[in-house]
Amino acid sequence: MCKTKRFIMSIFLCVILMMFFDSSTTTLTTTEFPKEFDFRYTSYQELEQNFNIFQHDDIVGYDVQLTVDNARNQLLVGGRGMLCRLSLDDLRILEITEWQALNDTKRICRFKGQTEDACYNFIRVLLVYEDQVFTCGTNAFSPKCTWRSIRIIHVIIISIIIIIIIIVLVIIIIVKIELIIKYINKFLKILKN
Repeated sequence: MCKTKRFIMSIFLCVILMMFFDSSTTTLTTTEFPKEFDFRYTSYQELEQNFNIFQHDDIVGYDVQLTVDNARNQLLVGGRGMLCRLSLDDLRILEITEWQALNDTKRICRFKGQTEDACYNFIRVLLVYEDQVFTCGTNAFSPKCTWRSIRIIHVIIISIIIIIIIIVLVIIIIVKIELIIKYINKFLKILKN
């Protein structure tokens, strides 16, 4: 019974307050808290003063690959036709190297109907393994991968194309050796008879 009385009293009080305050004349004004006093807001100018910024003409849009190499305290960056190593401490450039698609490859890419802007070597893979980095690029829609030295990224350790060629050559040699052994066995059988 007591709860019911409280409920009725609260409804009655709400009705009286609504009648007393006409909603058409009452306005609620809000003022924004000044951003210079709001710790959650940081202006670009403040960021620019307190942080190191790395910019390069071949780092455009979202066509960038980043890999952190904690062991050597560096950041690997792959952009449009370029690879670079930056210091993690201050984004100081340690090394920049170009990895452009060949002009013939670009020409074929455009011939296939791609735009000139799409016919670059956009770096898509940067994987660190021990003291090497595996890098892959679009190479104007003719993908190409290489192993590079992690300390000197302009040095290509071995190209994946070379690996494939070596594997094919080894298979050919093995097949040839098997054929030679087969013919030698036939020749030996003929000599025995």
